[in-house]
Amino acid sequence: TFKIIDLGAAADLRVGINYIPKEFLLDPRYAAPEQYIMSTQTPSAPSAPVATALSPVLWQLNLPDRFDIYSLDIIYLQMAFPALRTDSSLIQFNRQLKRCNYDLEAWRNLVEPRATPDLRRGFDILDLDGGIGWELLTSMVR
Repeated sequence: TFKIIDLGAAADLRVGINYIPKEFLLDPRYAAPEQYIMSTQTPSAPSAPVATALSPVLWQLNLPDRFDIYSLDIIYLQMAFPALRTDSSLIQFNRQLKRCNYDLEAWRNLVEPRATPDLRRGFDILDLDGGIGWELLTSMVR
């Protein structure tokens, strides 16, 4: 059993607590390519009653939950591929993924032919049960 928590950049869209459109906290090694949770064009939070009424619309327009899903995907990749746990390896992985247009299948096709035993073992783990682990990871990056 393991728990992954992230409270550092939590914001309550219903009332605007801790929501500042042009500010963000993130570790670039784990960040989605967009770099912002919400559009930089999103206005500052209005009064609490208006913010409460409009927060579902804002959520649907910007899909901020996807931002954390990408970061979680990187953590899952590190669980499957221990070599990605070092800063230099994670930075290299991010460069490779960017060159592959953030397509994990393309990244796999790039690295799998010359995979180290540890990398091969990670792919084998993700391919268990019909590849459900790999399918989960690729769906999280989209």
